Parts: sequence; structure tokens; C-alpha cells
Amino acid sequence: MDENLRFIALLDELKAQGLISGYVAVAEQLGTNKAAISDIKGCRKKLSLDLLRSLKSSYPQVNLNWVILGEGSMFVGTEQAAQPSEAVNKSLVEMIANKDVTI
Repeated sequence: MDENLRFIALLDELKAQGLISGYVAVAEQLGTNKAAISDIKGCRKKLSLDLLRSLKSSYPQVNLNWVILGEGSMFVGTEQAAQPSEAVNKSLVEMIANKDVTI
């Protein structure tokens, strides 16, 4: 998935969370128009640095590394929530391995 598609996926998620009402509203918030959003969605236009700056200013919870590079999670802070779960899973695997050794 390229950055344009991740950007649109992010807008769709913001809409699903009720943070935006649609592309027109987010376009106004970001200082652009719906046509520009449609051009990005149709891959006729690439994301601009100005649009990414506006996105981060308007929605600070957005992880720009995810939008640009596809790294991490869509929103800042969700990686930290996942880490304890991974640690718990590792701990459980170790407990099961130790149980097998003990038996």
C-alpha cells in the first residue's frame, strides 16, 4: 500500500471514529479542497508536505511514519498498548515451555 492509499485509509478511520464527517470536512480542516483529496485517492496527485503538516497539526494522534512509510500503527500510542500484550504472550510461552520441562 502506498502513502496515498494509507492517507485515504486514515481518513476513513477518522470518519469511522466520528472525528470527521467526510472528505469535504477534512479537506476544509486541512486547508485544501475535496478535489485534491479525490486526486490523492485516485493516485493522480501525491501527498504534499504541506498537507502532511496540516494533517499532523489538526490530528496530532496521527502517526505520520505510518502514513508515509507504512511503519508502526495508524495512531501514535497504539504501539505502546500492544507491547505489554506481546510481553504477556512471551511470558506465557516461557511458562508453558518450563511446564513441559518440569513434567
